Amino acid sequence: MICKAITELNEYNALVIPVEEGKGIVIELPAAVNEAVSLAAEGFVGKKSETKVLTMPVEGKLVSVILIGLGDGSGHPKNRFTAFAVAMQECKKVKAEKVTVLMDNAPNLCKCPNVKMKAVEAFHLANYSFNQFKTHPQESPVKEVSFLSSDAEAMAHAVWEGNICAEGTMKARDVVNTPSMAMSPEDLAKEARKAGAACGFNVRVLEKEQILAHKMGAFWAVGKGSAHEPRLIIMEYHGADPDEAAIALVGKGVMYDSGGYNLKSSLTYLYTDMAGGGAVLGAMIAIAKAKLKVNVYGVIPACENILSKDSYLPGDIVTAMNGKTVEVDNTDAEGRMVLADALTYAFRELKVAKAIDAATLTGAVTAALGTRTAAFMTNDDELRQLINTASGHSCEKMWELPLDEELRPSLNSHIADIKNSVGSSNMGGGSIVGGLFLQEFVDGKPWAHLDIAAVNRDLSGSQPHSAKGGSGFGASLMYHIVKQLQK
Repeated sequence: MICKAITELNEYNALVIPVEEGKGIVIELPAAVNEAVSLAAEGFVGKKSETKVLTMPVEGKLVSVILIGLGDGSGHPKNRFTAFAVAMQECKKVKAEKVTVLMDNAPNLCKCPNVKMKAVEAFHLANYSFNQFKTHPQESPVKEVSFLSSDAEAMAHAVWEGNICAEGTMKARDVVNTPSMAMSPEDLAKEARKAGAACGFNVRVLEKEQILAHKMGAFWAVGKGSAHEPRLIIMEYHGADPDEAAIALVGKGVMYDSGGYNLKSSLTYLYTDMAGGGAVLGAMIAIAKAKLKVNVYGVIPACENILSKDSYLPGDIVTAMNGKTVEVDNTDAEGRMVLADALTYAFRELKVAKAIDAATLTGAVTAALGTRTAAFMTNDDELRQLINTASGHSCEKMWELPLDEELRPSLNSHIADIKNSVGSSNMGGGSIVGGLFLQEFVDGKPWAHLDIAAVNRDLSGSQPHSAKGGSGFGASLMYHIVKQLQK
């Protein structure tokens, strides 16, 4: 689907008009659609995601007028993003091929560049479908969406940036939605290489010998039970002076998570456990395409946590890259194991100044925050501010959990430096404890942890911007975090 900015009304099958609550129609309309819009606007208030659709003949062809309520501007910016996604769903229902969005009818809300950009993203993401394994895929009728605005320069930039961010998120969705049979650690490395060649970042991949040479014992322990050997995927984007400090985006890449010998009770959709890695890949695509003036490394420890004769066992003690010994209390607490070595690698080998990891780390985060908000933890005030600001820009809701040191003793081991799980503890705080474990591997450097386990996929299809399957959550967020680091 093509999204573009226009300065004059062009050919359309559907006319989308965003309406601020209580404001009604405030722009001059083409005479041909005056009657249709007037009829549709009767009784329309413009509350958030309120819709009104009227299809009628206009100059010899059927045209659908779609009014979409943006609300009064209160609440999380996701409210406006969701409204535009709802508009796209309505466009698909009326089978419109060419859609025009009259952005000037919401002058107060749409004066914000981020609202314009997220409107573009919303139309792309609401139109997304994953058809790789369908013999007869159902194609969307919408082929083109044009955004008409009197502020042509700002709208053109918003379309450009919205297209880029949507591409990154949709790439994250694609790799997350691809089952393990077609998305092994090696396959993900190939995807990264293809993306790097297309978008302008370098990719190198560490295999077994190099992983072991770097003494990444925690990462290797998780992946050694699979016939598909682990890969450490390192993406390098240099958009600033070589002397400028870099940031690392580290994404959990567990391509399939059976739980190992602590076998999960349900094994469906566990190929989506690499959503953090997918989000990092998507973010790197957007960062490179936007040519952000920042130095960034994307690091994905990719492996499979498979039950086999070679798998690591509960009770094993492994030595992580930073030299700490880890008692394996639970083989299903594997995400923190692979991230531990990846974070150490980023700080010690890549010499980054700060790092953010993204991972489907804990089921406990769903109990804490539900399925619409991700958790984050950080040891750094600047990263806290960057994440909170980026959450508003990306329309991906975040909530900070504390790195509560009073819970840290639950990770103590009587035979190793630390345990990887606290299944026998009654102290609770499972998501926080996961963050506390990771904090042991960042050498005291600025770091943040994003737990996206509750938001990485939507199997209900209940959100208008996200089809069933992987959500791509985090790709846009990390792009906006990095964007703020430009000097």
